[in-house]
Amino acid sequence: MKRILFAVLSIALAGFALASFAAVSVIAFAAIASLTLWASAKAMLQRSAPQPAYVRTESRTPHDQRITRVWNDGRGTIIDM
Repeated sequence: MKRILFAVLSIALAGFALASFAAVSVIAFAAIASLTLWASAKAMLQRSAPQPAYVRTESRTPHDQRITRVWNDGRGTIIDM
């Protein structure tokens, strides 16, 4: 009788351990997946500040070069001469 009781308790304990491991694995996977999705969505939705591109314009005299700034502010291209 003791052997049967020991076998039943051992099987129950092993089943509980397996179920606990499966539950923790599912929770960990869900947490990692949600953090990954949140981070990628945050990275995609960030708006970067407009960066001007400096361009040298050709002029009539070689020493008289003006700097022209060209950038896009999200609503259109801006050219500052």
